[in-house]
Amino acid sequence: MNREDIPALTTAQMIEVDRAMIEDYHIELIQMMENAGRNYAELARRWLGGTVKGHSVVVLCGNGNNGGGGMTAARRLYNWGAQVVVALTKSADELRDIPTRQLDMLQRMNIPIVEPGSLHSTPERISARRGGGSYSLGK
Repeated sequence: MNREDIPALTTAQMIEVDRAMIEDYHIELIQMMENAGRNYAELARRWLGGTVKGHSVVVLCGNGNNGGGGMTAARRLYNWGAQVVVALTKSADELRDIPTRQLDMLQRMNIPIVEPGSLHSTPERISARRGGGSYSLGK
């Protein structure tokens, strides 16, 4: 399947999907964030050849809910043996409610958290950013 074959949603459509999930189907945001993060971590594992053990991975996270999904992915990658660093694009006090809880979990696990400008190498990276669920994988 090519990237062009995958349907894309606009930001407005993604906002409506989130609203419907929460209000109409009673699926909590934390559940959606955990599911997205798990799937994102699995995608990263496949991208890295089936295992993340021994890989250095930077997860770039914004202050919104997609950033919280990135933090969930970081936690899973760490549990699978990756050397994970989480790079925040904003200060921790600018995070939304649920991403703040995700950050707390990372801190309790002693996963390194840095500002993007302080990264000194180019390990494999994944990013979770604002804008309708945009994710990227790259070296």
